[in-house]
Amino acid sequence: MFVGLRDERMKISTTGTDPVSDRAEIIRFVDSAFRTINIGPEGLARLACRAAGELLAEMEEIGPLVARANGFTPRQAEFAIEGALNPLNPQSFEKLWSEQGLLPWGEERAHGHADPLAENRTGLTLIVGGGTIPQPNVQAVLAAMMANERGGGRVLFRPSRFDRVLVPLLLGRMQEIADAEDGNSGEGGYRIADHVMYATWPREDEDFSARVIGAANTLVVFGDDKTQEFFKSRAKSSAQFYGYGPRISFAAVDFSNREDSSSSTEFDELAGKIALDVWAYDQQGCLSPMALYVVGGSRAVAEGLFESLGRGLEVMNAEWGPARSMPAHAAARIHAVRRVYAMDSTFKRRALGGKEVPGWTLLWDEADDELVPLPGFGTLRVCWIPDWSGLVESVRPFWGQLQAMGLGGSVSSVPDDALEPLMDMGLSRVCPLGEMQRPPLDWLHDGHPFYPVRPVD
Repeated sequence: MFVGLRDERMKISTTGTDPVSDRAEIIRFVDSAFRTINIGPEGLARLACRAAGELLAEMEEIGPLVARANGFTPRQAEFAIEGALNPLNPQSFEKLWSEQGLLPWGEERAHGHADPLAENRTGLTLIVGGGTIPQPNVQAVLAAMMANERGGGRVLFRPSRFDRVLVPLLLGRMQEIADAEDGNSGEGGYRIADHVMYATWPREDEDFSARVIGAANTLVVFGDDKTQEFFKSRAKSSAQFYGYGPRISFAAVDFSNREDSSSSTEFDELAGKIALDVWAYDQQGCLSPMALYVVGGSRAVAEGLFESLGRGLEVMNAEWGPARSMPAHAAARIHAVRRVYAMDSTFKRRALGGKEVPGWTLLWDEADDELVPLPGFGTLRVCWIPDWSGLVESVRPFWGQLQAMGLGGSVSSVPDDALEPLMDMGLSRVCPLGEMQRPPLDWLHDGHPFYPVRPVD
């Protein structure tokens, strides 16, 4: 059975819903001197990997907590936990350090770099968690902790209202592992609560918000434009600011060299992968596809995949459970979109869907292929377009807001004159279908590296 961190300053319970809220306690942490008992990025990575492995083995206990707190179905909760913890393994960290050019602390010292504690002081990193998907929050906290290991800085993590389980549980397990290791017990040992505080306060408290935000050397903020502006406008001019805002993703299948309808088995396999990307988080994340572009091929090929995708979404609805509760305005919009597509007399638009909303809704569209944000919750638009240049033009209105493209086939199938402009528009991830919601540790989220935080003098 898992337990939380046994340290009152972290205020972590087994439900992960009790962050520090005492203002005086938060200010003491914000104003505290930087710490010199550090274990380096490699030490933190080792603790994180071990803790992640142990927590994954306790899915039966952790899954229901995440499902309740984050508003997921049981299958969605398991998917979310695996997505956040599976990337925390030694191979991923080695690849991260190699590709992003940041050597582990021990290797830096071996190569003649000065002791970072003697020269750098990172200060305070404020992380504002967002949404219900735990992976970005988990990785942001770990990244800031590792970067701050070089300068003795501190991390203040303010969680969203929903994602309040996995981060505190991971930190708690890391502390327990550290305590159990030889030479790391008692007052002289490494204590995560000296370096990280899990806390919250109402944004409406203007004076307190300004006090805390103004103390941060670095801000990492997840949220909509209004949230990012709130924190950025109150940060000091010298602070580093990294914002992660709303983005839009899509999927594509290249049938340019296909004219036959192919086998239903192949279509069903593709449809199952797309349905997983759609269903994983009810399309509420920036990696969730809003549209599927069928590039080239005959109408029969495209419609064959469309029909298979309807079956795939119905399977996901049955196996993973219906989508979580949605806002009334989202349900109203889905009903309205269904009616528009069902009433189209040109036969260039039509809709398939489950009987209930929320359920699933699949839209066939030959009339307009421009990328359109949809309310999510199992709603996907399928556009049949002649070639890749058409896809590029379809998504161009979202220049700077693109996130990921799930691809049926290899990246080599995408011509350079399509891939290059897509990357210029901000596309940060191209991956196989079925993997859109499982980014690796070294993914450039919103174009930022895993270590956006750098030590400052």
